[in-house]
Amino acid sequence: MTRNLIPAVFALAIASVPSTGFALPEEEHKAMLDEVRVIDIQLREVKNKSKKARTIDEILVDIRVLMKRYPGEKAPWHMLLGASTLVEEKDRRVRILEEIVKLEGKEFSYARKEAEDRLWKERALGKPIELEFVAHDGRFVDIAKMKGKVVLVYFCAGWCPPCVHEGKGVKKLYDRVHDKGFEVIGISFDKTREDLEAYTERQGYKWPQMFQEENWKSKFVTESRIRAIPTLWLIDRKGNLVDMEAREDLDKKVEKLLAEKVQTK
Repeated sequence: MTRNLIPAVFALAIASVPSTGFALPEEEHKAMLDEVRVIDIQLREVKNKSKKARTIDEILVDIRVLMKRYPGEKAPWHMLLGASTLVEEKDRRVRILEEIVKLEGKEFSYARKEAEDRLWKERALGKPIELEFVAHDGRFVDIAKMKGKVVLVYFCAGWCPPCVHEGKGVKKLYDRVHDKGFEVIGISFDKTREDLEAYTERQGYKWPQMFQEENWKSKFVTESRIRAIPTLWLIDRKGNLVDMEAREDLDKKVEKLLAEKVQTK
């Protein structure tokens, strides 16, 4: 699973506004911002696998020191949230996210919600998903009956330029390896069924697509914590969700999953 780091500019933006009822003294606030900047640079070095990068464990220690030094300030907690994406061990990532979810107070609302979403995703990975629907063209789709196939769940819309661009690559991949056991399921965010059908015909998509009248508020979307499109998920031949950020190196990931030989009974 590819994990994204919170951008430095965002971390600094949230750090610039006091999260407690009382503003830190100017010099103390400046000192906290300086420490946040240093940690952010160090996290980026870890992400980019720089030779001079410190270990993530060393950086986590510094973040916790910052949390103790500035209790009630949200910036250190946001840094902890970002750092958790670079922790390799799933159990440790989950423990950090569980810690953030327990935070109380409006000032921690972003960190808490983001941690809740990531925690759901951590727990969903490696397990089957439930999805049944009648597609825009009348086909009945039950993902549970697609074991033995590699399935891409593609969240998209015709009004979304990045989706249209991403869809071109998905179509090329589908046309090339569909006969090897690759399937695509589209989850549409188009406003009307007519928009979806026009988009599908225009792009030449051959896979089934689910139209959602409730759009972003549909049960499947809200439960799946979809916050932006295009989003691409991959399901392996065993029927388990294995990647929730599949846009990067999609072709390679699909080829690798197709090469796996598994018993589906």
